[in-house]
Amino acid sequence: MTCVSDRHVIVHRSFDPIQIEHLAEILRDAGIAARVQGNASAALVGVGGNTLEAVLAVPENQAGEATDFLEAYFAAESDDAAARSDEAGSDVVDDDDDEDEDQAPGEVQLSSLLAAGCSLILACGHVYARSYVTGLMLFAAQFWAAWLTVSWEWTTVATGAMFLTLIKIADLVGGLVAVRAYNRGARRSIPLQVAIGAVLIAGALGLASLLGRVMPEPEIEDDPSSVPVPAAY
Repeated sequence: MTCVSDRHVIVHRSFDPIQIEHLAEILRDAGIAARVQGNASAALVGVGGNTLEAVLAVPENQAGEATDFLEAYFAAESDDAAARSDEAGSDVVDDDDDEDEDQAPGEVQLSSLLAAGCSLILACGHVYARSYVTGLMLFAAQFWAAWLTVSWEWTTVATGAMFLTLIKIADLVGGLVAVRAYNRGARRSIPLQVAIGAVLIAGALGLASLLGRVMPEPEIEDDPSSVPVPAAY
């Protein structure tokens, strides 16, 4: 602290006129007769208020009280600034975490639309979803279903046609599920892929066999041209 005239002492110095006026105001609110010196000098010489140093002075008998008040004020300001900085840093970290959660852990983001297209065209949606074993099993089941459709027995033909349809549906639905799992970071083991393929094929074949037995055989009309015509007498 520095003594000035009429037994006032300087308790704070600053080149920021707004800050020092604010400090003087809160000291006055606390009952301390604070006054600012230096701003008027800056105005007289025609320079900005932040060009010359301004001082905050208080009566000598209130200097200790003013000093304690200012120390507490600046300590509180420092704590608030640190808290705001920590909060801002936490928000940045949380945003980064949210972005990491939104992004799939997989190396490549797979498209559900492409998976559906692969399923409908070649029943290889699982292959696109990187479930290669399951996909190859379903792909082979297509040829089995196609072979059944060339049989001369209606029940077998109906079963084969339903089997082929259900295989495509199983690959479509299962492929979309596999794509979502891959994009979340899940990697299916080979035993799991074999088990999934076996369940899908067995379910499709069982349902196709049931439907093939109950589907009515289409009626084939006789060709009139093939009916023998009685000989004329």
